[in-house]
Amino acid sequence: MSTHFLTSVPALARVRLLLAASALALLSACQSAPTQPAAPATAGQAMPAAATAPAVAEPQPLDETPEPPILGKRTDSHGCKPSTGHAWCERTKSCERPWELALQRGFENTPAGWHAYCDGSTR
Repeated sequence: MSTHFLTSVPALARVRLLLAASALALLSACQSAPTQPAAPATAGQAMPAAATAPAVAEPQPLDETPEPPILGKRTDSHGCKPSTGHAWCERTKSCERPWELALQRGFENTPAGWHAYCDGSTR
């Protein structure tokens, strides 16, 4: 009595075996043999397509790429950092965030409210 190998293996084991064989085949296909440089063309021979193709720009090394601007790095004449929402308030003599100061002091959170509180003006 002779039985074929795959018919004697349970169905789940066959699926696992086929998946493993497929993965092995895919991984082995990823390995490529090293290529030899093409011989230079001599008179009367056409250049290989790779030699006439436009060159691809090399990526810049990471250390040469410009750094993004850092929030809070720039300051105004009073030392306040506008990028973090701070502005100079003459009344408190400090850098303040307008919306936070409006909540703390109870004035309207608008540019006019800010100027009325901090500068004493009605811009």
